[in-house]
Amino acid sequence: MMDKFFGGPISRYMVALLVVWIGIFILTTGLPDASIVVSGGKANAQNIKHVREELHLDKPVWKRFGFLWTQMLKGELKSYYHSEPLQRVLAQKIGISLKLLLSSLISLFFLSCSWIFVLYRFRNSTWAASVLMGITSSIPLFITLPLILFLCGRYDISPFIGGGACLAIYPSMLLATNLVDISGKKKTPPLYQILAKQCGLRGKPLFAMKLRTAYSAVQILLNSIVFFIVLGIPVAEFMLGIPGAGRWMLESILRIDLPVVYICAAFSAFVCALFFFFDEVYSFWAGADI
Repeated sequence: MMDKFFGGPISRYMVALLVVWIGIFILTTGLPDASIVVSGGKANAQNIKHVREELHLDKPVWKRFGFLWTQMLKGELKSYYHSEPLQRVLAQKIGISLKLLLSSLISLFFLSCSWIFVLYRFRNSTWAASVLMGITSSIPLFITLPLILFLCGRYDISPFIGGGACLAIYPSMLLATNLVDISGKKKTPPLYQILAKQCGLRGKPLFAMKLRTAYSAVQILLNSIVFFIVLGIPVAEFMLGIPGAGRWMLESILRIDLPVVYICAAFSAFVCALFFFFDEVYSFWAGADI
């Protein structure tokens, strides 16, 4: 059974990740001509041609993809504007982004506890809970971030704390609403819970049942981390002035610095794939797909 799992999903994720990496590279080729930006925009045709040859932009797409990965695996991939290897710069930037991610996860924990407490208090007043959820879910990130930026500047709050709290607001509400029933109706527990209680399960079977019961909340948690926190970090870093990998990628898109854009996007895809793979591992152990 384990051989079937690790032989199937792992190979499937590796193929999917390879397809995503190829797709990201194809998308980067759709950006404006980097040679014009690098040459200053006012260079003549001869200079632009020389820059294209120097940056290997005159080669076919498949050769450029192979050259990029060869340089990346050798640790020699460089920006169009700097000579320092990108892997070294990326490691420094990732350290900063991880600090914001950690702040977001801590905020997610405390905000989830706060929402659970509030929803539990208002569980008998469904209209109040619905209004609160509606207000929270209708305020987009690009509105809350400027507000957080203002508060951080006015009250000398670290942008990591403010950005982490901002990224965790909506995911914490999603998680809380999954853990607290505000419908006011008594739900019938799943059949496997009823059977487990009647049979008096103990030990590993009871643990497996609890894993399966918690699968919905775990899935919401992992998806929230990926779609609202990990993918929201570049926006938060850009708006709050945090010099992390996300901001580096967005600024590189504006400069058409294709190696930086690709290595950041490829790493982001790898991180997201890890979360999705963990979700599948948890589903396997919990028996949620049965």
